[in-house]
Amino acid sequence: MKFDRDFFGLEDARRLAVRLREGEAFRAHVQHRLRLVVPALVPLALIALACAAATAVFLADLSSWLTLPGFLLAPVVLVGSLYLQGLVFVLWLERRALALALGHSPRGGGLGELPRVPLAAALLLLPLAMLAGLWPVLAVVLVASGALAPLLYARFDRATGKSRLTRSRAAV
Repeated sequence: MKFDRDFFGLEDARRLAVRLREGEAFRAHVQHRLRLVVPALVPLALIALACAAATAVFLADLSSWLTLPGFLLAPVVLVGSLYLQGLVFVLWLERRALALALGHSPRGGGLGELPRVPLAAALLLLPLAMLAGLWPVLAVVLVASGALAPLLYARFDRATGKSRLTRSRAAV
């Protein structure tokens, strides 16, 4: 299997960074809701940390020969899972911002349309399985909190009112 930019979502990430940097409407939407965005990212960071720790501990438990590779792999798992989860969250946030800017109610009971997930997100399943094998209660709590983060974001965002963007500013 060829690992190209689409596999890791690098092209999506590049375009998203450009839109966030140069697109006034999306940047204003995120800045206005920063007090909601940051807490929504906390569960994603905790999931990434737990997956990295689980990778190191799981491999060390298998064999003493796997301890060093496990500890060398842990930062890769941390950065990779942070990247994948963050990319999907910010892509979702962008779709939600666009729907609100155009005067539409986000689909899915206010949650909005889910973005296309990179194929590399499947690589997150292995560290999550290791986490569930080592600490099942922690895995359930973290996955549930990660799933609830967008739901709570959407709920509190609705409570703060509609997007301050106008249709004309969204089109720019």
